[in-house]
Formats: sequence, C-alpha cells, structure tokens
Amino acid sequence: MRSVVALITGHDHFRKHLRTVGLYKEEPICRMCKQEEETASHILFDCSLLERERFSLSITREDLGMDTNVGAKILSIVQGTDFGRQC
Repeated sequence: MRSVVALITGHDHFRKHLRTVGLYKEEPICRMCKQEEETASHILFDCSLLERERFSLSITREDLGMDTNVGAKILSIVQGTDFGRQC
C-alpha cells in the first residue's frame, strides 16, 4: 500500500522529489529513459521505456480515480525497476 500511495502522490524516491527536498544534487533526469524529469507522473504515464507495461495494463490518468485495480496495475508498471529505492 505504501508503494502505491508513494507512486500516486510522487513522494517516493523519484529524483525530482529527492532534489526538491535536498537529497539529490544532480539534474533529476529519468534513470530509465534519460529524456525527462523523473517524477511519479512521468514514470506512470510518460516514460517511453515503460510504455509496453502501460499499454498491456491499459492504464491512464483517469484510472487513478475510477479503476478498483489501479494499485495492482501501478505496481505492475514499476515491477522489475528500482523505483521505490534510493537513487
């Protein structure tokens, strides 16, 4: 549950959040695609390297308030990555 809430709110070990709170000094570029700032929103909805997982789960921004299985879907997207752990 903690991981799901952290992913939805963006208060986890995302480089942008860590930089905001002073725990990460470098540019907060996504460790996966290296194209945009690493935020929860980017990881869940925009990161090109996680596109296949998003597509297979059919997850959209609208699902956050509607889909009763959204927590399981969110965890599936980041499964096998190091999100949720320190940078």
